[in-house]
Amino acid sequence: MSEATSVLGTLVQAMLEGIRDGRVARVVQGKLMPDLQAALEEGFVDRFLERLGEDADEFGEFPDEVVHSVDDAFSWVADERPQFRDQASEAVALIVGGFIDKKRDEILEAMRQAGEGPDGDRAGRMAKVEAAMADLALGRKALDDLPARAEAASLDAILEPAVVLFEKARDLLEEVALDDGILGVPEGALSARDRIRDVWMAEVELYLAAVDKFGRPLDKSDVVTFEQQPYLLDAIVALQEALTLRIEAADLLRLARLRMAKGDIGEARALVVRIREMDPDQGLLDEAASLDERLSASSPLSSDKRCFIATAAAGEQALEVQTLRAWRDKVLAGSRAGRSAISVYYRFSPPIAGMIKDSRIARKTVRSLVVVPMARLANIWMNRLPH
Repeated sequence: MSEATSVLGTLVQAMLEGIRDGRVARVVQGKLMPDLQAALEEGFVDRFLERLGEDADEFGEFPDEVVHSVDDAFSWVADERPQFRDQASEAVALIVGGFIDKKRDEILEAMRQAGEGPDGDRAGRMAKVEAAMADLALGRKALDDLPARAEAASLDAILEPAVVLFEKARDLLEEVALDDGILGVPEGALSARDRIRDVWMAEVELYLAAVDKFGRPLDKSDVVTFEQQPYLLDAIVALQEALTLRIEAADLLRLARLRMAKGDIGEARALVVRIREMDPDQGLLDEAASLDERLSASSPLSSDKRCFIATAAAGEQALEVQTLRAWRDKVLAGSRAGRSAISVYYRFSPPIAGMIKDSRIARKTVRSLVVVPMARLANIWMNRLPH
C-alpha cells in the first residue's frame, strides 16, 4: 500500500500509532509492514463480508476492478458505500490485531535486537513499586500526625515528595504493564494495570486526608473552603484517573460527593444519573438517591458565597465564567503544572475578588481587559483538543 497517500494506509498507520506499546508499533511499521500488507491483501474482503452480516445484500458486490487490491477495495467502500465504512475499518482492525498476535515471537525478537526489552525482571520492578508505596505509607502517617488546621506549608512539605513517589510507582508499573501486554501476566501475579489503579486510589486518600487536615472534614461539610479546594481538586483528578482504568459504581458515587463538595453541582448530578444507569445494588442506589436529594437542595450560587476574580467581575452565570471553569476542569486539572496553577489561583484570588466586587468600574475593567480575553483564549484552546 502507498502509506503516504492511500486511505487505507492512513488508517493502518493511525491504528499502529494508537497501540499503547510503541515498541510493538515500531516493529510492525518497520520490518513487518510488508507481511502486514500481505495479510490485508489476503483477508480484507472476507473479513469485511463477515462484518456486514445481514447488511451484505444491501452492500451488494465489489466491482471486479477493485477486488484484487485491498487499497482499491477499501477506497471504493469509502467513496461509493460510505455507510459501510465502519465495517471496513473494523475488518482492518481485526486483521491488524490478529497479525500482531500471530507475529508475537518475531516482534519480541525484534524488540530484543533493538535493545527495547521486554525486561525479564518483573518481580524486581514490582518490588521497587512496593518499596515506593511503603515510603508513601510513612508520608501518610506524617500527615496524620499533623495537628488540625495545619499550615499549607506543612501539608505541602509532605505532599510534594509523595507526588514524586506516586509518579515513580506508576512509571514502573506502566513499564511492567507494557511487557505484560506482550508476555502475559504471570500465573498468580498481580496485574500491573490493577496496581496502577491502586496507586491512584492511594493518592486520592492522601489528598482527602489533606483536605480534612486543612479545614472542616468533608463528612461534616457539603462544600469545602477555598483553602481546601486545591487538595480536593487533586483528589478528584486522581479518582478520575483511577476510573479510566476500571469503572465501579461505588467510586462514581464517591466522585459525585467530591464534585458536590467542590461546588460542581451539575457534574455531580450527571454522575448520579450514570450510577443509576449501571443498575448497582440497592445499597448504592439508596446512597445515590440520598445524594441526589442533597444536590437538589443545592445550587452553584448558594454553595459558596465567596468570589473568584472572574465571578466577581462578570457574574456567576456569565458565559466567560463558565468557559474558564470548563478550561480549568478539562485542561488545567489534567496536568501537574496546571493543578499547581489552580492552587495558586485559589489561594490568591479571594482578596483580589473582594477588592473589585463592590466597584462597578473595577468589575467592568477586569472583565473587559482580563476575563473576556482569557475566556477567548481558553475557548480556542479547548476547541483544539482531540474529541
